[in-house]
Amino acid sequence: RNVSEHTFGLKPPCPIPREQLERIEIRIGGLDCQACCFGAYDALARTEGVEQATASFRAGLAVAWIDPTRTNRMVLVKALEQRGATVLEDDAR
Repeated sequence: RNVSEHTFGLKPPCPIPREQLERIEIRIGGLDCQACCFGAYDALARTEGVEQATASFRAGLAVAWIDPTRTNRMVLVKALEQRGATVLEDDAR
């Protein structure tokens, strides 16, 4: 983390069983490069209650596995929008 100036880190393994996590998919416009994709991933990964996150610039999609007792879809959308992402839908998938 010191070398990357705290822009990248790994979380410890999730203590919650995978079947208890909720999978949230969010379509994002403008994910046209790896840097934009990393920004979306980083916004999700740093959100409290997100146990795992991915983002794909090819699919224009971010996916988060969350602890539903600690966060929800609206919080994730807000985190992405604060980073400048254009969320293409606001309904649950």
